[in-house]
Amino acid sequence: MAERIESLVDRYKSFLAHASHELGSPLTRLNIALALAKRKSGKELEQEHARIGQEADRLNCLVQELLLLARLDSGNELSRKPIVFDIAAVVQEASENAVFDGQQIKKTVIIINLESFRVSGYPDILLRALDNVLRNGLRFAEHQVTIQVSCVIKATSKMGIILIEDDAPGVPEGSEEAIFEPFITVADESSADTLRGSGLGLAIARQAAIANGGRIFARRRVSGGLVVVIEVPAQS
Repeated sequence: MAERIESLVDRYKSFLAHASHELGSPLTRLNIALALAKRKSGKELEQEHARIGQEADRLNCLVQELLLLARLDSGNELSRKPIVFDIAAVVQEASENAVFDGQQIKKTVIIINLESFRVSGYPDILLRALDNVLRNGLRFAEHQVTIQVSCVIKATSKMGIILIEDDAPGVPEGSEEAIFEPFITVADESSADTLRGSGLGLAIARQAAIANGGRIFARRRVSGGLVVVIEVPAQS
């Protein structure tokens, strides 16, 4: 049974990598054909071309996320040497990105606490994880998302903790782990409908946390909403 499970996981990773790679070429040709069509046609098809372009952009984002997830799963993204970086700088950059996104939908992102400590890993991958978690929080938050960064000293090690909280209604009880699976979307507690999305953002965030020697998990807030916790080992 263990061998069969391992074989299924390997086949899944192989399929994910090949599928995302094969989708890239026809998508590129689609964008080229769309650009040519815009040049040849007049304004009468401008609305249709804009819609095609919008859907092509969405497909392109999905393919790029598939490729990144496949690389993280296979370890190919980690072939370079890890570096030591300041966690505060990465969190600050992610916060600035989220503030800009939040302004478009009239929601706020606030850093409540920001401790500085050093981590050995991949800052660009961790930034991607933070971007995905913050974007997800903004998507469902009613008014704001908050960020707290602290460093906890344990018996033999130091652990950096990043808390990202939103004031959304929250996910259904028991689905806190499922939201980190690829292509899994869950229904908001205030609605029976499944929330839209590719279901890849938090899956990428999980692999990014693992790549930096840490982990990511979520828990429901008593007052409503969700807390996403990212833990990474801090340098002594």
